[in-house]
Amino acid sequence: MRIFLPLLFLLPIVGYSQADTATLQTGYSSSEGADRVPSTELTIPPTAEALQATLYELDDQYHAIHQMHWNVTGPLFISLHELYEEFYTAIAGKMDEVAERKLALDEPADARPAEVAANANLSPAVPGGFVADKETLELLSARHLQISNRLGERIAETGETDVVTQDLLISVRDMIDKQLWMMRSFLK
Repeated sequence: MRIFLPLLFLLPIVGYSQADTATLQTGYSSSEGADRVPSTELTIPPTAEALQATLYELDDQYHAIHQMHWNVTGPLFISLHELYEEFYTAIAGKMDEVAERKLALDEPADARPAEVAANANLSPAVPGGFVADKETLELLSARHLQISNRLGERIAETGETDVVTQDLLISVRDMIDKQLWMMRSFLK
């Protein structure tokens, strides 16, 4: 009897999976599904490229900030340790928004580490090991400035064809510029 009871619970699962396999495989496809991608005046390739480039840069900067968060040293340690945690958390949220915008346009998002490393093109490079507090500020603010400048170009490009993506990129730039201002405040 002990062996029989658990088998009774499996019968509905086994029966469902065998009986409705064909329905499950085709039940969600729709000939109209492909037409349900936003397409007003939008030109997908430039928009997708702007979003992907932004995603690569944000992902690279996220990891750079996280590295500095762990390895910052010096008198500003506790201030920067906490500040950098706020920074990379905010960037993670924007990364998700950028990726989801690409997906809404029926374009895949790519954040594979090798692709991020090959395509972000931010400098200076992030050193390994402990890094002095002032050096972390100089390094991260230089990279933030590059991201901000590139976002400015993408905002102008997407404004012609996709105001929704433009609005998203403006919000990303706003966050990057605010973080840049906070780092510059330490360096004055």
